[in-house]
Amino acid sequence: RAYRKNDNAHVEQRNNSINRRWLGYERLDFSEITPLVDFYFRSIICPLMNHFFPSFKLFDKRRCQSRTQRIYAEPQTPYSRLINSDAIGDQRKAILREQHASLNPLALRRQQKHYQRLIDTSIKLLRLGQPPTGLLAVPSRADRPSPFAQLQMPEVLPLRKKYGS
Repeated sequence: RAYRKNDNAHVEQRNNSINRRWLGYERLDFSEITPLVDFYFRSIICPLMNHFFPSFKLFDKRRCQSRTQRIYAEPQTPYSRLINSDAIGDQRKAILREQHASLNPLALRRQQKHYQRLIDTSIKLLRLGQPPTGLLAVPSRADRPSPFAQLQMPEVLPLRKKYGS
């Protein structure tokens, strides 16, 4: 929907789900904090959201006269949905179980608060024109091995057939 005056509302609605919730509403003008924000989301927020925050999924819609009744399944974490589904193999499930066992939600929450403060302080210093020396340090990849290093991405298949073909 290009060139519509209310497009930004839809973008902000999507961003509000995760980005605004964990980073706040402050504008991030500085490219210097990009590695820190990437680390923050990849290593702290994504494991926290995917393993420990349950969410509702729409199970069914029923039409009752002029109203639509939505029925939701029991809230589950994305991790538990994957473990209970047949979409991935047992090897990947074992890797995910191992990753889940290694995560501590309280430690992740403490890290989240720590890195949130670092990001906020860095933004304030950059706005004042001062370099945030030492604040933008991100742990190296050797210090934090990827939990998905053992996973190989499957071949992407189309979800639906195109109409008229």
